[in-house]
Amino acid sequence: MFVRCIPVVCAALLLLATAPARAEVKTEYYGSGVPKVEKTLKNGQQHGPTRWYFKSGTLQLEENYLDGVQQGPSRVYYESGRLKAELTYKNGLLDGEGKTWHENGQLMESVQYVAGRQHGESKAWDEKGTLRIHAKLENDRLHGLSQEYSETGALLVKRTFRAGLVDGPVTEYYDSGKLKYELVFKNGILDGPCREYYEDGKLKAERTYKNDLLEGPARVYYPDGSVQWEFQYAQGSLKSEKYFNEQGKPVIK
Repeated sequence: MFVRCIPVVCAALLLLATAPARAEVKTEYYGSGVPKVEKTLKNGQQHGPTRWYFKSGTLQLEENYLDGVQQGPSRVYYESGRLKAELTYKNGLLDGEGKTWHENGQLMESVQYVAGRQHGESKAWDEKGTLRIHAKLENDRLHGLSQEYSETGALLVKRTFRAGLVDGPVTEYYDSGKLKYELVFKNGILDGPCREYYEDGKLKAERTYKNDLLEGPARVYYPDGSVQWEFQYAQGSLKSEKYFNEQGKPVIK
């Protein structure tokens, strides 16, 4: 009788050994007794949904894991219950579009991720829904055209980046849309002509940079277009200056 039972016992042990591990939910609590986090575990690793809570008990964060690695959608909430952020993970890294919202429900930011890095279009809006920033990134660095806008939606700044550094012409505008500045950058430093304008379009000042240092003549103008100051620079050092009154006559300062 004892001998006949051995195969049955062995079969039962084999079934137990090969049976898939059952998931369990582990809960941690605040001192008040309110749940702080609920983790779904399998073989000691996070596997399935994980939820974090505010001390008030409202949901703060929900995310998903597969064999200990974060996968799929992740959502972050304000304590009011409104959605704050929505992200997607692939093999533990951010991947795809990431969005954040203002607490009033207006979209705050939209960013593209590839393998954990910002890569592609990035946009940001204010609480009223007005687009404030539109840029492009490659490998977490600004790369390409970047534009900034005012509260009214008017273009304020337009510049181009290369590998995180400003490179090329930069233009800045008044809230009215009129041109304010024209600058030239090379590898993140000023290099080339710089012009500043009055809001009516008349030239206010002009100067030239070379390797981030003032070089050559520089002038400042009165609103009527006549010269107010004349400067001469060499490698950033001021060599001479002249001041003119509004009648165009030189004045010794």
